[in-house]
Amino acid sequence: ISEEWGQAETWGAIRRAGGPLSSFHVLTALDLRQDAAGAIRAAPEDQSVFRAVLLRSLWISLLVTAACLALRWPLAWLIATAGGRASTLLLGAVMLPFWISLVVRTAAWMVLLQREGVVNAALTGARLVEAPLPLMMNRFAVVLAMVHILLPFMVLPLVAAFRALDPRLPRAAASLAAAPWR
Repeated sequence: ISEEWGQAETWGAIRRAGGPLSSFHVLTALDLRQDAAGAIRAAPEDQSVFRAVLLRSLWISLLVTAACLALRWPLAWLIATAGGRASTLLLGAVMLPFWISLVVRTAAWMVLLQREGVVNAALTGARLVEAPLPLMMNRFAVVLAMVHILLPFMVLPLVAAFRALDPRLPRAAASLAAAPWR
């Protein structure tokens, strides 16, 4: 019989992973470990990466949410109030991520954002920057692509709500001395 069966750590690991619910995965995701006695301690520095990744992911999700929240209202209002063809074109542009495969979208963003891409060529051609900007493989590119993918989920419900509004309401509000922004 192996000597490991006589160690408390072995039996503690079996006990922790044996039940229907295990704290092992939650603690690992937070870079924590539970020893044989049940005490929770920080993982060794060379093994702790999950907490930084989790915080980075949460930060990016907050940035994407804030950007979508900032863009959704004006874009939805523009689509709902624009006339015929303009409304159709804007709505098609918003729905474009639903129609294009993930591989094609990723390739398009790579063409646009690479060092010799369209965006950098336009910026250097307009003499707004002297050297190409690093727009790929960073958080900016991730946030931009995620906003592109998730914006329709915030815009389309608002477009439907705006189109359902009575168009006489802004005039009625103006007649009651409401400012244009109200």
